[in-house]
Amino acid sequence: MKIEMKNQLETIEKEHKIKILYACEAGSHTYGLSSSDSDFDVRFLYMHPKEWYLSLDKNKDVIELPITGNLDMSGWELTKALRLIRKSNPSLLEWLQAETVYYQNDYFFTKIKEIKEKAFNPRACYYHYMHMAKKNEQKSQGIKERKIKVIFHIMRPLLACQWIEQKQTFPPNHFFSLVNELVDDVALKKEITDLITAKINGSSIYQKENIQRINGFIQQRLAGIEQAASFISSGLEDEKELTLSLDNLFRDMLHTNWTN
Repeated sequence: MKIEMKNQLETIEKEHKIKILYACEAGSHTYGLSSSDSDFDVRFLYMHPKEWYLSLDKNKDVIELPITGNLDMSGWELTKALRLIRKSNPSLLEWLQAETVYYQNDYFFTKIKEIKEKAFNPRACYYHYMHMAKKNEQKSQGIKERKIKVIFHIMRPLLACQWIEQKQTFPPNHFFSLVNELVDDVALKKEITDLITAKINGSSIYQKENIQRINGFIQQRLAGIEQAASFISSGLEDEKELTLSLDNLFRDMLHTNWTN
């Protein structure tokens, strides 16, 4: 798979005249919730030649490729990504800690890892996951089918919020890592484990009687999630210093990757 992805990334570079700095697996595979029919969600960060950045007009800062088979690929331009790092964007932070990395520019990755630790904003990430959990729970009310993935779409952001609340660090991607660390109730953990196993083995529908404790956990966490949010700090100490670090990284990458 990695060889195939490398070839795909090289083709994207040639066709779009860009340089890819980082590419990873995202979605259900990185959460440990994939089944045999799950899509491969590949996300990448890229940069253009110097001239692209010298235009008065703002250019498109994403590449979205047509889904082919079970492969879904898209990427963000470097300055867009760096601005989102400054905002402690959780999606990007998840990409940068992905287990499966298809390509990385070593210098870029080392620097961005250092910067993202300084940029981490517990409050911003907590609110992101809180709104995701609430939105997904509300959407689930209108779904007649009892889809397993809907339960995980609610539970994962809820556990991410719980992780941030308790540890003040960015949560791991892997769903079972969250469960193992945060869920003490043995019966609840068994229900969750059974549901994960069913999902991985290809089941898509759950039986209501098999997730009673999960439903109780979801309702309990949702009930107190907004009150807990008020106690989460931003964690950000010096935004000017952060911006300077991001600016310097952008200039370094522009110089080292597009030197004539």
